[in-house]
Order: sequence, then structure tokens, then C-alpha cells
Amino acid sequence: MAQKPAKQKASKKPSNKKASKKSSGEKNPTQHIGPTGPLTIYVAWHPDCPDGAFLAKAVYDWFRKPSTAVERSGAGIPVYYRCRPLADSASEIREVGQQDPETTNAPRTPQRPIEYEHAEINVVIPLIDEHLVNDPEWRRWLYQVAELHRQSLPRRPRQGTDGAPEERRGRGGRVLMIPVQLHSSISRLAPVVSAINAVRVDRWDDDDRDDDPEQALARRRERRAHRLRRFLVQTLVRELRLRRNPLKTDLLPRSVFLSHAKGDRASGVGVAEKIRAEALHQGQIDTFFDTTDLDWGAHWQDPMESAAGERTAAFIAIFGDLYASRFWCREEIRRARHPRRISAVDGSVAIDRRKDGASTVGTDWALQRIWWVQPTVIVDTLGQGWSRLLPEMSGTPIVRWRDEPEAIAEILDRVLLEALRAEIQARHALLLAGRTGRRYRQTPDGPELEVHFLTWVPDPYTLMEWAYPARQARAGSTDASLVDEAFGEKEVQSLVIYPGHGLAQGDELRLRDYWRETVQFMSVEELAMEFRNPDRRQAAPDSGASGRLQLGNQPMVALSVGDPEHSELYALGYGPEHLDDAVYRLATALIGARARLAYGGVLLRTETSEFLVSVLDAAGMMFTEPSHRGGPKAPDAQPETFIHSYQAWDFYQETEVATRADLHALCTFHDVCAEDLPGDTAQQEFSVLERALWRARSLSAMRGRVAEESQAMVALGGKPYGWGGFAPGVVEEIAVMHRAGKPVLVLSSFGGAARRLVSWLQQPDGVPFDWLELGHQLAHPDNDHLRMIQSALADELGEQEARRHLEQRYELLHETLTDLKSVLLEALAGRSSYAGLNSEELEQLMTTSSVSQIRHLLTHRVVPHLHALR
Repeated sequence: MAQKPAKQKASKKPSNKKASKKSSGEKNPTQHIGPTGPLTIYVAWHPDCPDGAFLAKAVYDWFRKPSTAVERSGAGIPVYYRCRPLADSASEIREVGQQDPETTNAPRTPQRPIEYEHAEINVVIPLIDEHLVNDPEWRRWLYQVAELHRQSLPRRPRQGTDGAPEERRGRGGRVLMIPVQLHSSISRLAPVVSAINAVRVDRWDDDDRDDDPEQALARRRERRAHRLRRFLVQTLVRELRLRRNPLKTDLLPRSVFLSHAKGDRASGVGVAEKIRAEALHQGQIDTFFDTTDLDWGAHWQDPMESAAGERTAAFIAIFGDLYASRFWCREEIRRARHPRRISAVDGSVAIDRRKDGASTVGTDWALQRIWWVQPTVIVDTLGQGWSRLLPEMSGTPIVRWRDEPEAIAEILDRVLLEALRAEIQARHALLLAGRTGRRYRQTPDGPELEVHFLTWVPDPYTLMEWAYPARQARAGSTDASLVDEAFGEKEVQSLVIYPGHGLAQGDELRLRDYWRETVQFMSVEELAMEFRNPDRRQAAPDSGASGRLQLGNQPMVALSVGDPEHSELYALGYGPEHLDDAVYRLATALIGARARLAYGGVLLRTETSEFLVSVLDAAGMMFTEPSHRGGPKAPDAQPETFIHSYQAWDFYQETEVATRADLHALCTFHDVCAEDLPGDTAQQEFSVLERALWRARSLSAMRGRVAEESQAMVALGGKPYGWGGFAPGVVEEIAVMHRAGKPVLVLSSFGGAARRLVSWLQQPDGVPFDWLELGHQLAHPDNDHLRMIQSALADELGEQEARRHLEQRYELLHETLTDLKSVLLEALAGRSSYAGLNSEELEQLMTTSSVSQIRHLLTHRVVPHLHALR
């Protein structure tokens, strides 16, 4: 499939309205913000709800990143937000690029509508408190969602001719609303909402009385978060059972197998009994406990093996001191972790084949290619004895046992969550399997390629267990001799597609080294990029022997990132955690494409996001062996690294020596101060005003150093107000980089100063960038720091000169950004390329909300272009 040629635009500059509508990405509010899949969660709350953001993040953390492996691979369930004063968007919806009704041309951010068409089931979770009930616009929105929910309800069961209820089938609706009651006024809403049984996160016996109001508030929020995520998991499991199941089998757990060693006594049998009691108390799931569920006087082996490997859909291993030494414990967990085809979960081994021997491409074919392992949770009850981990436990979540009701309930919550994820990943695989089968069933002029989908993040053990059953599935037999005969000397390769956006570099390399050329691995995100960009293989640079990263003459890409206003992030459907995740994903992609990363910021965790930490986390996941890092040329030389941290005075003084030592050979620190900073900075006493001025000068010097030593910049987010230098940090970094003659790639998807700049860049010549006017910035209430700088300059230069100094800085900013605008408009008009991007790709990079597509363009277009220049 050939790539579509770039669109040729008119030679004249685009007009105000047309440029805004075409390029902003906001003209179509349903532009998808994540990969298409079977289920997406949206949490909505009124902006005045005090617990709204906290509960929304709790939902995000629970479903999107239930463990480190899931978080880093992106295999969680998508969660987005909806929080914005609806009056701003309901009556005066404005596109990006249209002027705000106030005094500046900052883009208006209406609440993003929910993209119902991009998921089979859209779970909308409104947090209903008194503020939402009292707001007529929010009530109207709530009733609209509730009506869509009503239309999407599964049909009621009807009695069949034999007296048994017929199977419930959904009507294909896409909306499931799960209202959450935060205030009793929910009962005053119209029946379309009040008739829905809402999740109640408060109980009659809750006691918030405390001498310390802050502690009482914190306890209430934690209590609400725990209950909310538990009820949501249980509700989703129930609803997925009621709705149409394209998998033709039920993967969601109706019972849990409790595997334990009898000899562990209190830490084995005792813990199993307590988990079973909690399951009975919750009433959402049964347990298989051999003490009570095996018939007395009957053979026990077959029923127990069946329960451990087939009949139950979830597995809890109570890992005590003796567990690893017991044959039947090891056999039980082996059966649970043994991959099985979805089509064989119910015991069927039928193979759908045409007479010519080629597998069909359809639902039956797809189900033969989707593999599942029982959702498993390990409960650690180890005491004082010695034990060893079992290989079957790799890739499974493990939790330390706590004999507390809330902790026991959370074990069952996690089992349900693991099962829910497996079900959703299986449905996602089914959506992709048809097109994948047709495209990859056989490689041109090469060996036959078998496509397989995994519903879990792969690990060495489960892949080893998967290998032979996969050959059996292809041969259509479980007989070893027939399997060998079917393959013979034929060269057969497998393409394994797994959930998420990719494994860590070290994990992928280990798998690749073991399987060599017989198995290829591809993430679901990479598969989506294959469909969207069929020529992707032509551009990605090879990272060297065996794909290992080695430092050489790699280009440096600067990341300019900052926190936008959280209200703007919420309006775009995100929270700070989404931005952190995006930075991590961009960093791993750029490092994987053999680019070094430069970041100008403070290595200090704060209440808001600290993006250098995300970059360092990305580097830590990419470099798992010392040989992957650069070594010093001499014993006393600084090792070469992929990460470079530029820190301005006096921020770098806050980075502890121990922190720098921990990051030795992983991150190179560059401490930058203004050239004329007087005296010994460690001993010098500065007034508050002087410190503000010298900090600003040092920040500008740092940004100049980054621009000098980098070959390109990626900018996103950024504070429009409340920054610490002479101008908004992201904007100043963009301007300095462009003055240095380096390409700047500005992403609007996460709002902030970058989005405002993209909005202005898309306007025709002559439209002023009045949001960045000095007078407007000085007058803003959040810019105390800028006013302090002006006062310090007045003490140094006099009031008139101080004002003139700041005006000259802003005039230079405007001049540089105007030149950048002309360059980008030329590229967007198709008259030139920019950083290896054609007009269509550049426009997409600046406006898309898909982090996957941004990663693709950076790694397959921009970085190869920078490599070619070097």
C-alpha cells in the first residue's frame, strides 16, 4: 500500500478561519485521543467538586496502571477525564485559534465531547455532588448521557420454552453510565438518572469526626477511592457478561482457585480461609477451596486439576514458606499460567481450515490465534524461612499479605481487575485479527508467517509455555508426531502481537535474542501504526547489533515540557498523569531511535509533575545492562550518556550529591549560571529581588546552552503564567532554539503555552500574539515573579531602562516567533519540508492528540532526518 502524497495547499497564506478550522485539530471534536478498542472509561465531575480530581486520578491509577509492568507497557484500560464549566462551551463554543472574549488571543478550550464512536463500550462515570446537581448545563449534559445509556441497555431476559431464561443480548449500544453518588441530592434528579442505582462511596457508619480536619478529609478521600474502584470493577465485570460477547466464551471469573500449601498452616490454609470468607461477604465471586469443595470419598486429582486449569477463570497463589516445595502447588500454578487459545478455553480443539489447508480469516480464524492465561495474583505470606520464586510467577502481580479486611478485599479486587483486562485485551485482539490475518498471513518471498495475539504482557515463561501449543494449533493436532510431520522442514515464523505500546528495551532484547528469527514481536500500538503508516519500515534507524543501544554520534533532541493549567488539561480530557505518561512514552521512543535527550529543568519531585523524573524512568527502562550505557574515555572523564540535564542557578543547588551519584553514567548534569553572576554563588547573599533577577538570567543562559548543544526540540504543555524567568519557559526555549537555526516541533495536544503558540502560528500574518505582550504578562495576578524581576532591574538600571530592557526582550521574542511562523507556514503550504516532515505530517504532529502517532513521526521521520544531517 503506497503512502498518500502530501496535500498541496494554495500558495497564498491561509486565511484566519480556514487555517484554524483545518489545522487546529479541534474542528472535529471527536478526534480520537487513544487507540480504538473495546472499552474506554471517562470520569466526569463538576469543577467545583472538591474530591473530583482526586477520585478521577484514583480511577486512572487503578485501571490504567495497576502495576509497573502494565503501566510501562501501556497495557492498561484507557481512562480520560471530563471537567470544565460547561457554560463556557455550551453557549460559546470556540475553536482553537479564535480569540478569547477577554483581552488576549489565547485559544478557548471548550470541553471535549466524548468520542463514542471510538470504543465498543464507553463507560461514563459522573461524580454527582451538589455542585453538579445545581448546575443546569451539567444536568442537561448528564441527562443526555443517561438517555444514551438507557438506549444501550441489554435486553431483559425472557423465559425460554423450557423455563430457563434466554441469553441476554445487548442492542449494540455504546454507552454505559455508572453514576457515583457524592451527595444525597442525586435523588432529586430526573428519573432518567435517579432511577439508575448509583455507586455509593459513603456509608452510614462512616465517622469523619476528628480533631484534625485535614486528616479527616484525607481519610474520607482514600475511603471513597477504595470503594469506588472496587464497585467499578465489579460493575464492569457484570455488565460485560450481560452484553454481547464476541469471544464466544466467558473469560470473566465466576470463581477463584485458592492455591496453598497445607503445611504452611496459618500462612497457607488460614489465609485461604480468610480470603474465602471475604469473597462470601462480597458475594461477587465464588472460590474453589479444596477443603470444602472436593467431595469426601471421591477421587480428588481430576476435579482439582480441572479447577486449577480450566473450570475457574482466576487464580490466587498463597505463597508461603513451603509453597515452592510442594508438587501439587507447582502443578496448580503451572496449569493456571499455561497459555490456551480462546477457542479452546471451553475445551474445544476444533480447527477452522479450508480444504486447501489455509486458515480462514474471520471470527473463527481469529479465535484460534488469540491466547489467554488465567488471571493470577500472588499473595506473599513468607515468614522466617527460606524459599524460592517459581518461574511460573514471572509477570504476575504480587502483594504482601496484611490481615486486614480492606487489604483482603483488595486482593479480590485485583483478581477481578486482571480478569477484566484479559477480557478487554482479547476483545481488542478480535477487532484487529481480521485485517492482521489478511496482511501478515504470509510474508512475500519468505517463510510463512503465523499471527498470534496475546492478552497479557509477554514474559519468558509464558512464551516458553506458548511455543509448542502454538505449533499444535497450526498443525490441527495435539499428537507430537503429527505436529512434527506437519511442520517438517518448512520454515515457519510467528508474529506475536501483545498489548500496549511496547516492552522495555532490555525485555524486548532478551526475547529477541532467545527466539532469534523464529518469532517477531509487535505491540498493539505498533500494529496500529502499521495500518496507518504502511511505509513505516523504510524509515526507522537500526539501533545496531541485536538492536542494542550504543552511544555514537547521536543527535540531541531537547524536550521542552511544563505544566499547563490543570483546568485546561481536564477540558482536553487529560490530567497531569496523562502528561507524565506522554513524556515517558516520547522519551522511550526517542532513545529507542538512537537520540540523546536534553532537558532543562529541576530534578526535584514536587506536588506537580516533574518531567525529568519521567525521562530518567524511561532511560532506566531502556538501559538494563551497564554495557548499554556510554563508558568514559578516560578513568576520570564523565561517561557519555543518553540523558543530559541542564539546570540553572540556583535550582541546581537543590539537587543533592547523592542523587547525582545515583544517576552517574545514566544522566549528565550541566549546571548553568549567568555569565556575570557576581561572587561565589554558594556564599553570596542575595535579596529576594536580586535572586529573582539572577535566576531569570541563569534560566535564559541555560536555554541558550540547550539550543547550542541540541539539534532539535520537541515542545509541549508549559505554564502560560506563573513561570520563573523573563517569559513563559516553553515559549522562550522555542524562540532560542529557532534563533539557533534548529527545528522546533510544537505539540498542541496537551494545552498550555505550546497550544497557544500553535494557535497563533496557524493564523495569517498580521495577527498579533497579544497573549505574550509584556503589559498583559505584567498585569496577570500569577506573575509576581516577573514583577519582582522588573523591580530588581529598576534598582539596577532605573525604572525607564528596566521597562525598556523587558520590552526589548519581548520584542525579540515576537520577532523570532514571527520568523518561525513564516517558516512553518511555508512548510504547511507544501513549499518546503521541516525536520524531515512533509506538510501533512507536520500539521499532524502539531495538532494530533494521538501520542502513538507523535511517537511514530518522531522516530520514523524526524530522528532519521537528524541522523542523516550528522
